Amino acid sequence: MRRIIFITGLPRSGTKLLRDLMNQHSMISIPRIETVLFPYLVNKYGLGFDLNQPDNFELVKSEIEKSTFYQNFLKHGLSLDLKTAVQEADLITWALLFEALLKFYGPKEYHEELIIGDKTPGYIDHTDLLLNIWPQAKFVHIVRDPRDYLCSVNQVWNKNIYRAANRWNQTMVNLEHRERLNDQNMLTVYYEQLLEQPENTLISICNFIGINFEASMLTLNESSELFGDAKGSTTIVRGNRQKYRQKLSKQQIYKIEQLVCPGARMHGYQLDNPEVKPKKLSQLSLLKHKYTDGLNALMFHIRNKGLLNGSKYFFKLNQTNIKRSL
Repeated sequence: MRRIIFITGLPRSGTKLLRDLMNQHSMISIPRIETVLFPYLVNKYGLGFDLNQPDNFELVKSEIEKSTFYQNFLKHGLSLDLKTAVQEADLITWALLFEALLKFYGPKEYHEELIIGDKTPGYIDHTDLLLNIWPQAKFVHIVRDPRDYLCSVNQVWNKNIYRAANRWNQTMVNLEHRERLNDQNMLTVYYEQLLEQPENTLISICNFIGINFEASMLTLNESSELFGDAKGSTTIVRGNRQKYRQKLSKQQIYKIEQLVCPGARMHGYQLDNPEVKPKKLSQLSLLKHKYTDGLNALMFHIRNKGLLNGSKYFFKLNQTNIKRSL
């Protein structure tokens, strides 16, 4: 059976760092660009969509070639002819098609023993669908202190800290439920432990996957981070934690801990206000913050790619991106 790994977690929680450390293993190959589009395509066309029908295959092929994943690699001179990649297959399935992408765009030349995978944070919301495609898939979910997580998304994308807190807590509660249902397929690791005890954390991941740990996993060839406090670092920044105390007021921390306390307690995070009781944001507040966050994300891409390219990238990304709740 093909071995597939998915690295998931909220953005700015260490998913890139974890991917790059795992890619240092001789048996693991995960593309440096997130696929994003797997659940979108399967939900749009259905699990039973007949990819062996030429018209159906061309329809899906066209969508893949327009995706941000495919286009980003194309800018670097890499393009996969999907028809050629699957032409020898007796039966074209979603698994076969997606595996062709992961094999070709992974950083290592593919061979039968290689473990392929993907790092798309939002796939944690689609584990059931992905397990229907790959029943043997393994999910490594990385969790970060909610207060540091929301400071990071605010610093990089100017996202609202209270909506980010709501999202973190909702994800943690859902994660516990999914782990109970798929305990053989899912492993949760913590960003803080990865920083402070990288070898032990990576050994636990290797044991979960079923491979031996390699010391090469403790070093990076290049920086994982383009933004934030760890930007440009080629080493594990052990002190990149608990910075929220310098960035947030006591009043902000209290309000945030009201929003995250159920998930934080569930995952063993100590609260600065241990007696705090859970509180939820109103739907009106969430809706307002959602559209403000969207506008800020658009402006982020415009600043980095220019008006035309940034706008195109934002709308193309959101066309195939994972739909999220408030």
